[in-house]
Amino acid sequence: MTRRLQLALLLLAAALAGAETVDRIVVVVNKGIILASQWDQAVRFEAFAEGTDLRNLTAAAREQTLDRLIDQELLEQEMAQSTYKNASAEEIAAKVAELRRQLAPDASDAQWHEQLARYGLDEQDVRERVAVQLDELRFIDLRFRPTIHIDSRNVTSYYRNTLIPQLERRGEQPPSLADARPQIEEILVQQRIDDLLSAYLKNLRAQARIQRMDEAKEPR
Repeated sequence: MTRRLQLALLLLAAALAGAETVDRIVVVVNKGIILASQWDQAVRFEAFAEGTDLRNLTAAAREQTLDRLIDQELLEQEMAQSTYKNASAEEIAAKVAELRRQLAPDASDAQWHEQLARYGLDEQDVRERVAVQLDELRFIDLRFRPTIHIDSRNVTSYYRNTLIPQLERRGEQPPSLADARPQIEEILVQQRIDDLLSAYLKNLRAQARIQRMDEAKEPR
């Protein structure tokens, strides 16, 4: 074995050892994997978006995030088999800007970066998570919305039994049914999409091979 080959093998071994530490596999989903670094990033991003102190996160909350990552991986495997088009760089940038306006409307660039840093995040992390969310939402919408029909009776029922009581409790004047119809229809569509998605994911899980690795630990 030449000296150059020995050095190359040593460098490869070191790289693999580092990858094992930073990116160990925590779950295998069919032929896909979820890495510790992906879990950690998702935990931090969700805490950031919800304004939750990382120190207050429970083990149960971290496990719920991992469960969502499993669903995400299942959806991505389905998306890979379709002709679905991913969100563009412009769409991702616009959504990141919208998120920033929601979470830190008056923050300067420096303050925004400091806020991200408190959660161990940077702008690239945010772009990655936002891109995943945009892709999933679009895929789900394209898959389920065309199959949904909202009956006018359901719209009227929601208007009378849900919307009007909500507005009256807040002391607000309810709009007419005609004016409220588009908003109510969209609410009912989203509710139906949620129901269909839950059943869809349950079916995907039933057919999938999902293996939690024994050495998996919570991200820090």
